[in-house]
Amino acid sequence: HRKRLTERDLDGEERLYLEDGHCLRDQTRSICRRSGAGENPDFSASSLSTLIEMVAAGAGVTLLPAAALPTIADRPLVAIPFGRNGPARTIALAWRRTDPDETRYRALARLLRAHVPEDLTPLRDGS
Repeated sequence: HRKRLTERDLDGEERLYLEDGHCLRDQTRSICRRSGAGENPDFSASSLSTLIEMVAAGAGVTLLPAAALPTIADRPLVAIPFGRNGPARTIALAWRRTDPDETRYRALARLLRAHVPEDLTPLRDGS
């Protein structure tokens, strides 16, 4: 019934992860270790969609990037965001200054910014 979570709210929860090799797995494991959340060693998922299915089946809880939230809209799941000081990660689009496709990359950056949730702010535009 909370509107926002803290890392401490994960204490004692059975946490589901992606398989080894996913960067999101390493990031979420470090958050969960700090909070005291346990890992379900019998389950791991090869993709975010599989992870969502496992949560929907009642196997545990998971952490998802905000970009994955539209995929759970038709599911009987509850997504609770972390508060302002919660975990976060930075995703960047980078290219070599001398790349001949710079115009296309800048167009892609504009497209991505148009679809980023409002509470996320780009660090810099590379100009």
